[in-house]
Amino acid sequence: MADSGILDTLREGILVADGAMGTMLESAGLKPGMCPELWNVENADAVTGVHRGYADAGADVVLSNTFGASRPKLERYDLGERVAEINAAAVALVRSIGGPFVAASVGPSGKILEPYGDASVAELSEAFEEQMTGCRDADIIWVETMTDIGEARAAVDAAKRATDLPIALTFTYDDTPSGPRTMMGVTPEAAAAEIGDVAVLGVNCGTMDGCMAALQAYRDAGAEMPLVARANAGLPKWEHGRTVFPEGPAAYAESVRPLKEIAGIIGGCCGTTPAHIAAVAAVVREG
Repeated sequence: MADSGILDTLREGILVADGAMGTMLESAGLKPGMCPELWNVENADAVTGVHRGYADAGADVVLSNTFGASRPKLERYDLGERVAEINAAAVALVRSIGGPFVAASVGPSGKILEPYGDASVAELSEAFEEQMTGCRDADIIWVETMTDIGEARAAVDAAKRATDLPIALTFTYDDTPSGPRTMMGVTPEAAAAEIGDVAVLGVNCGTMDGCMAALQAYRDAGAEMPLVARANAGLPKWEHGRTVFPEGPAAYAESVRPLKEIAGIIGGCCGTTPAHIAAVAAVVREG
């Protein structure tokens, strides 16, 4: 990996991002009800193993195990006072494998903004800032799986206060007859118009067709920054008491091919594995 920053490297060509974290940790022994982020300090070898698997598969960008490491999420496990420790440890684990750019994953707070819920923008922004302060050693702040403009805005503003790192922002859209919409009704056009002050904009956790539609909508709305797509490994199915994502590495990688015309970063989300990312890397880097 070149020593230049992630944005400089993006100008040279498409980067490959990693895949799922949660399902990989479950395969390593994480049980239902356990806090995945606590493994950054209590089972660091397992987390590092996941990161190394993605790096070995060809990922240029690896996300830290911090998706749910904000205070509101950690308080569910009585870990609210360990926000800084858990986030800093997670970033250090990705850094320790060497090579890939370190993306500090920041997922939704789990709270609903007023007037539909009881959380204020200021409250969420403060929580995100606390989390991101622990991620200062990353290469990029990676705000993902957003569905609400207000919460996304709170996270982006918090990132600007907490660090001087570039910011990636991805929303999660459902496929609807009217085009991509988040569960809160946000369109890609609205996201691009209202939160266009990020370095990277994109979509995660959805179908490949939905990702392509969202990226095209971003471009049509005038978004000029690099775009990122991380789709799920097909539509989830419930089998034998667990959620299964049916699309294998070869099929997933083949469906990525059209994204090469519009995306600057391509990876995977739920159900994807190092094998999926290796297949994606082969497609992205083919002549």
